[in-house]
Amino acid sequence: MRNACSLAKTKTCLPYMKNFRLQSALLTLPAYNFGSKAKTLRGSTDEFKRFEETAKIVAMEGIEASKKTDYEKCHEFLSTALDMFLTVFGEEHAFVYQIYNHMGKNYADRWRYKEALDYLNKSYELCDQHYPDNVEDKIKILINMATSFEGLNNCAEAEATYNRALELIGENHVEYRSHLIVIFNNLGCMFLRNGEYAQAHTYLNKALTNLGQLVTEDKAFKAKVLSNLGHVFREQGKLPDAYGCFKEALDLEMEIGGVRPELAVCYNNMGMICNEQRNFDEALNYLKKARELDTQLYAEDHASVGVTLNNMALVYMGME
Repeated sequence: MRNACSLAKTKTCLPYMKNFRLQSALLTLPAYNFGSKAKTLRGSTDEFKRFEETAKIVAMEGIEASKKTDYEKCHEFLSTALDMFLTVFGEEHAFVYQIYNHMGKNYADRWRYKEALDYLNKSYELCDQHYPDNVEDKIKILINMATSFEGLNNCAEAEATYNRALELIGENHVEYRSHLIVIFNNLGCMFLRNGEYAQAHTYLNKALTNLGQLVTEDKAFKAKVLSNLGHVFREQGKLPDAYGCFKEALDLEMEIGGVRPELAVCYNNMGMICNEQRNFDEALNYLKKARELDTQLYAEDHASVGVTLNNMALVYMGME
């Protein structure tokens, strides 16, 4: 552990915080578990506690930046927070492995999967070493690792990592059901991309079964799983079944309401399945609704706009 002299040197980064709304942020900070050394230091001086709380605020700013897809800013804040924690509290502080996890996810969001795995492996190692009973966080890290392996097209390692997470869940389906649903959906999508439709169907059905057992219905995620299952049926040539899944997903998204990309995707899915069934007027009706949403959501050069316009062109070609 660093002494007070080291702390004074580390505090040179604190002016960087001058634009933060520190007072309001400190009032809303949640309680976290601290490493044993941090406890000792916090008991001896309030300065370490203030420093720790400031480091948490830096980390939370990074997480918020990630939610806004400002990945460079996210990396900048998380790196600063990590340096602060490592300098003063060491690797055993609970926030350190969480920062490594968020940094890994940040790299994965930018398709830099090898770098993501470096951070995620470190995160899991520290969590398992210092907080072995924190099963939920280990599950979250493993899910992030698995999606990074998928990004590298290493499906075997991805499946193995998802299975590690499933082993941690064990029979505790109620406690970790939300993670179970994500894993089953992700495995279903992975097998769908690989053309292994029977396995994709099995996992997506498992996701739907578990979604049905949630106390509060998650309409958005259910719509996502139904859309994925619709694509499985579509690839298998089971167009009526695909239509049913896509329609149920659309109905759920319409219940949620709002101008949302997910709703535009559902309209596109309905448009294309109607096109394949040669119901051209119905197809165009759905695609025009997707186009209306596109104009509210994206700039004209956005990829999603191109997808909708291309789908409309395919329908017009079929009508000729």
